[in-house]
Amino acid sequence: MTPTPREIIISAVEQSAVAGRQPPAAAVCLGGPRPRVSREEHATTSGTIEVDREQGVWVLALLGEHDISTTPSLRDELERAYGSGSSVVVDLTGVEFMDSSVLQGILYGRDFTQREAEHRLALVVPQVGPARRLLSLTNLHELVATYGTRAEALAALAR
Repeated sequence: MTPTPREIIISAVEQSAVAGRQPPAAAVCLGGPRPRVSREEHATTSGTIEVDREQGVWVLALLGEHDISTTPSLRDELERAYGSGSSVVVDLTGVEFMDSSVLQGILYGRDFTQREAEHRLALVVPQVGPARRLLSLTNLHELVATYGTRAEALAALAR
């Protein structure tokens, strides 16, 4: 029996994982399984969230690559910030990669703003890059106030 293209790609991904190489690009395009990555490798490629307080507003700056592995941290930081009855800016300027789970985390933060009038949320999204592309595709900017710079976002929340 002749293998399907998908089966061929899955096989190539599995072989790459065993050999410690990156999978073929076609595997990512077809949504094939990703190779298993050791925790040390994951830790070095995972994104970080810098938390700061500026002008009375919590700023969560996402840096690096963000996906389902970092979304729980985003949710935790949003809970902490809103626990103090505060406004929050999520700065996506430093994002190198993000997937839809990050949008889910942002919507989690938006839910706080829907329940309590004192809570406000704004996003900083650069004009180009992965964050802008994903927000444009999903129209999230229609649900959450979006600004080009942190200064603009902070000024808007200070009003």
